[in-house]
Amino acid sequence: MQNRNFLFLIFTLFCGLALLTSCAPPQVGTTTGDLKTPIVKLHVSASKKLHITTSSSAKCKRSKDPNCIMVPHLDEALIGFELTPSSGWRFTEFKICVGDAKDTQVCELNEYQQVEFDASLSGGTTILQPNEFGVIDLKPLSPDLTKAFTSFNVLDHNWVKKDYFYSIKVCPIGTTTVDCIWTDPPIENGGRGGRVR
Repeated sequence: MQNRNFLFLIFTLFCGLALLTSCAPPQVGTTTGDLKTPIVKLHVSASKKLHITTSSSAKCKRSKDPNCIMVPHLDEALIGFELTPSSGWRFTEFKICVGDAKDTQVCELNEYQQVEFDASLSGGTTILQPNEFGVIDLKPLSPDLTKAFTSFNVLDHNWVKKDYFYSIKVCPIGTTTVDCIWTDPPIENGGRGGRVR
């Protein structure tokens, strides 16, 4: 009888462990693809509009959208964002939302979607992830608001096949609230075999 109870306990623990590991987000380094390194260049016009000056990926379904980024199946993307010319403006916020159309995008991310993206500086040790509303406050990467902040990277792990829109906020140097402007192109993730969430 004790052997039967012991075997049942072992079986229950094994099933519980299997269930927990199946719910865990995928781990970094499980890809067999390439690391893509697209650059997104942005420019503030004289009329105070934020424009993307690089071309869209030809593989995007929305290839006519300014700088749609396509991350192919199995690949990751280290996306570099550059603000040029930088005179008087700085990056302040990056936001990621789920959706294949701007009018239906959802900016509430579950824990799996939050670990899809990391923001950092080239060679920096600070890594930021979106909160539950998709927002990455970029100030920890460049806390001095009186100085220019014109480049950062976003690592797109591409765990799950999904369409996103990312928004970038730039503000005049010295503020994060007054006269700030946004732009919001799409990202199309091809996925790396992760679960659809």
